[in-house]
Amino acid sequence: MSNAGWDYNMVRWLEREGYDLSYCSNLDTHTNPGLLRPHKAWVSVGHDEYWSWEMRQHNEAARDAGVHLGFFSANSAYWQIRFEASAASKTADRIMTCYKKASRDPLATIGTDPLRTTDKWRSAAVNRPEEQLIGVMYAGDPVDADIVITTTQHWVFANTGLEPGATLPGLLGYEVDCVHADADLPSAVQILAESPWTALTDASKQGVAHMSIYTAPSGAVVFATGSIQWAWGLDDHNAPELRPSRLNPAAQQTTRNVLKRFLSTSGKA
Repeated sequence: MSNAGWDYNMVRWLEREGYDLSYCSNLDTHTNPGLLRPHKAWVSVGHDEYWSWEMRQHNEAARDAGVHLGFFSANSAYWQIRFEASAASKTADRIMTCYKKASRDPLATIGTDPLRTTDKWRSAAVNRPEEQLIGVMYAGDPVDADIVITTTQHWVFANTGLEPGATLPGLLGYEVDCVHADADLPSAVQILAESPWTALTDASKQGVAHMSIYTAPSGAVVFATGSIQWAWGLDDHNAPELRPSRLNPAAQQTTRNVLKRFLSTSGKA
């Protein structure tokens, strides 16, 4: 189904809703330190798995300057990558490099810049777990289940009609995130949904996924759905040909509430 099966759904919905949007690629956020700073908010959608050191730095700097962050996604910032020059043309940033194991990466083995080792962000080699930025981080896959709301006493769920224990059918998957109990979390991370899951390929592989939110010291709000499939609740691109419809008015209103808060408040000085 490709990432268009999530990104495009979100884009179609945002454009229909009339939001004032700008678009950027991962390479844009890698190369331009100030790209996010003029904006009230930045959102990641779908399956945003591979992040460079610069991407992470620029996102954290934006958050710390009061830019709100929305992760309508899961498995985001799981692997650290490097953008490197083309071997043929020497053009900068033409190759995305990810060895996925510190022992294979020359940068780690020769010791020149070990923190940029292309391993998991949470690995001992890098030691910057992604939930220190996002609030949650990758837990498992493949999943196709329901998001279970745990609290509705929060502005995120205003005017949705949701009650504690309510479900958003089919919006959990196919990769999911959770709050890890032993992690060094941002202060005051609040869990909004806690959803049990069982892997489709292995019934013994089970866990819970979380939707989360926190406010950074700058005043920036960081919201995470903890699910790649969230955008299926917003728009029906790819349905019914490739999947059943998962349209969900409560998911749509939840997204409006988050974006309204992003646009109406700012932690910027």
